[in-house]
Amino acid sequence: MPGWVAICIPLLFGLSGAAIIVGSTVAGGSGPDGNLPADAPLWARLTQYLLGLAIVGSLGSVFSWVAFGSGPRAFTTSSSISAVHPANPTTGRIAFGFGAGLIWIIFAAIAITGMRRLFNAGKGGKVSSRLATIPGNGGRRDGENTPGA
Repeated sequence: MPGWVAICIPLLFGLSGAAIIVGSTVAGGSGPDGNLPADAPLWARLTQYLLGLAIVGSLGSVFSWVAFGSGPRAFTTSSSISAVHPANPTTGRIAFGFGAGLIWIIFAAIAITGMRRLFNAGKGGKVSSRLATIPGNGGRRDGENTPGA
C-alpha cells in the first residue's frame, strides 16, 4: 500500500473529529437543518467546508486506489449463512470503483453547494435562503419578487 493511502485512512478520523469540534464548540452547534447557525462566523463555515471536502476526498482517494491502483487485491465475502471465503478480485475492484464513483459525485455536490453557501454567507445573505421565508410576505422565499412588480 502506498504511504499516502496509509495517511488518508487515519486522516479521515482526525478530520472528522476536527469538524465536530469546530461545529459544536466554535460555531455553537448545528441548527435543526444540520447547518451551522446563521450567526456562525464565516471562518467557521469555511473551515467546516474545507474539512468536509478533505474527508470525502480522502475517502474517495482510498476507494479509487483500491479500484484502480496497480498491484493485486484480495477480497473476501461472507454472509449470515456462509463462512468467509475469497472473492473474485475483479468483482471487488468493480464494487470499489462503483463506490469511488459515488463518492466523487458526492464530493462534487459538496463542493458546489458549499461554494454557493459560502458565497451567500460572505455577502451577508442567508446561508439557507431556499428554506427561509419572510413573515408577512405571502409565503414567498427571500429574494422572490412580488407578483406583478
